[in-house]
Amino acid sequence: MLPKLLGLVEQHHEWRSRCLNLVASESPTSPLVRQLLATDLGRRYWVGDVYGGGEYLGQILELTGQLAVDLFQAGHVDVRPVTGHMAVLATVIGLASPGDLVITVDPERGGYPLRIAQRYPIRLGFHPMAPDGLTVDGPAATEQVRRLRPRLVVLGASELLFPHPVGEVACATREVGATLYFDGAHVLGLIAGHEFQDPLTEGADILTGSTHKSFSGPQGGIILAATQGHAAQATSSMLDSPPLLQSGYHLNRVAALGVALLEMREFGVAYAAQMVVNARELARAMHAQGIRVLGAERGFTRSHQVLLDMGGSYATPQGFAVKRTLERAGILADSVVRLGVQEVTRLGMREDAMVEIAGFVRRLLVEGEPCEQVGRDVAELMTGHRRYHFCFESDTAAYESLMAAAR
Repeated sequence: MLPKLLGLVEQHHEWRSRCLNLVASESPTSPLVRQLLATDLGRRYWVGDVYGGGEYLGQILELTGQLAVDLFQAGHVDVRPVTGHMAVLATVIGLASPGDLVITVDPERGGYPLRIAQRYPIRLGFHPMAPDGLTVDGPAATEQVRRLRPRLVVLGASELLFPHPVGEVACATREVGATLYFDGAHVLGLIAGHEFQDPLTEGADILTGSTHKSFSGPQGGIILAATQGHAAQATSSMLDSPPLLQSGYHLNRVAALGVALLEMREFGVAYAAQMVVNARELARAMHAQGIRVLGAERGFTRSHQVLLDMGGSYATPQGFAVKRTLERAGILADSVVRLGVQEVTRLGMREDAMVEIAGFVRRLLVEGEPCEQVGRDVAELMTGHRRYHFCFESDTAAYESLMAAAR
């Protein structure tokens, strides 16, 4: 069975090397990040003074947290969530009690599904959306918060093309004594690179994110707070010992996240800017070639995402069919047909490549060209993009950046 297992891993790597990955929730990690993921840290626990052998583990956790505080200019950070979903759970359970009303973005309109409500009896309400459905209607959402007086208000979404009205809604949440929480799972890297709205500066109390989407770090989650007040302490307490949600922090991931934070500090502005340029160019080129893309009247997107118009709500049968067609040609997307450009940007692709990718999609979806034929051209494009950009070339460069951050 071992040869079979190793063979499957090898086949996966060989196949993915020929694929064009546009899955919006994935991103490549730099060689140094991957190196740290393979260290001894991945086998160790650190819970204060409970376990022996942790002389350096607490320092790694503290240093990585400080790097996040500095990068996001936050008042508080918790790098312990092992997934973005765990960061969401810690926030919702920490800030909402059974019976409380939580207003969020409807999953049918791109919001993150808070399925915990099926087991943990919070009440869910949904924000009114703008007429095009691509962002929250600020005035209407503000009026609803004042009228319904929820305990927790959630902005941000999984399908996020344009900023949400954080400043407007923040005023209402303060008036009713609620907490404002921004789900930055997908746009965390854009926030770090100053290429999207900054929720904490605009009035959000809590910002959570995934560290592996537009933020090109190891898979995991992060919680950031504007201050060290109640919201910060309530969310972090869900991860404290004795454990409620998790007991280990995967310290190899924490150290690797530290490197990713340093890479975003050094290269994040340029990386985020190129992601947005690429996303808009991909959307524009597809639109020009007869592919229905959402948001044309607004300039298509201000994030790393492009949304194809599948004629309905979340994950339609048409979306699944399009996803399968693209995949047979080596173009990877999700069933929403939400295309993310973070991986191709990290591989050095720019505007000309976005036009070429749009041509692949047109050949498949408009002209009905055989997938195998398009797939050969996709694989050829990928042969010219093997090197990661916007990251350290060596561990020496990372060390020098770390020393600069410490000064």
